[in-house]
Amino acid sequence: KEKTFPGSGENKLITSWLYGADELTHPDFKDALKGSVDNSSMMWQDFTAGPGVHKPQFMRGEGNSVNPGWRKAYVRPAAELQWSGTDKAFLQKCQRDMLPMLESLKKLNPEMGTYGNEADREMPDLQKAFWGSNYPRLLEFKKKYDPTTVMWCKGCVGAENWERRSDGSLCKI
Repeated sequence: KEKTFPGSGENKLITSWLYGADELTHPDFKDALKGSVDNSSMMWQDFTAGPGVHKPQFMRGEGNSVNPGWRKAYVRPAAELQWSGTDKAFLQKCQRDMLPMLESLKKLNPEMGTYGNEADREMPDLQKAFWGSNYPRLLEFKKKYDPTTVMWCKGCVGAENWERRSDGSLCKI
């Protein structure tokens, strides 16, 4: 397959996980990174540390909606696949290829979570990965302020209670 310049692929899948000091110094760190890429993927690293992440001055009470793993994260390793075309079978193959990449990143610390803005919406246990221990509280807010699910997206709070049909309609599960 033809590779495109990073970030400019027609189609893209990303899987990522957060790493803090424990993960960066873990004896299996190198193997986790190696297992998260193959010959058709690219590896990215984002620096995520700093006072705005670790101890934000503006945070009230018991925290906010981000996964608590963000409070310990330094980097976000990510594997990315890009391709051109509209072949659904190839998309499904890429989705299957991403699962072992994600599992390799997660194995150092399954509790750290991931960055919900760019991570794989098809990953297992999406709610825990995106929001961690904050999810039950966020789901209660969702039920209270949006009881009829006016606001919905594949990776959003409460999405696991709905399925999107091939005609685009949403149906409660």
